[in-house]
Amino acid sequence: MGLYPDLLPGYPPVSEGIAFRERWDAQFPTEQGLNLLQILEACKDGLLRALYVVGSNPLDRYYVDPFALRPPFLVVQDLFLTETAQFANVVLPATSAYEKSGTFTNTCGDLAPPCALDSDASIAPIPTACRRAARSSGTRLRHNSRLPEVP
Repeated sequence: MGLYPDLLPGYPPVSEGIAFRERWDAQFPTEQGLNLLQILEACKDGLLRALYVVGSNPLDRYYVDPFALRPPFLVVQDLFLTETAQFANVVLPATSAYEKSGTFTNTCGDLAPPCALDSDASIAPIPTACRRAARSSGTRLRHNSRLPEVP
């Protein structure tokens, strides 16, 4: 949700999207996206039809009036029923870092392997949940063809 709207994966600026476009045979934005405060403002102004919040609680953190924020459709995916989740149309479960496998890259570029614990296999990973939500709304997200198709 507005983490680095001016950067692409690996932290190059959006203006360097041409290299990604050629390498991945995909379209990339030419202008930066909205940051968190701009997203919240766009919700208040009625410019967003939907908002998908993952692992964040903007109502509490930024003291936002929930009734001014209300986009037409709000989805929250989090470990807890946060203040933001209480106003959501849909609340999806999330897994913690210790229930996932693989590595994480922080904003400094450091790799961190998590120590995976036993997890509830019925909770879909966030990318899978995003693709399922998009598909149920009639949208197909393009993703890396090397990844398995989501059921």
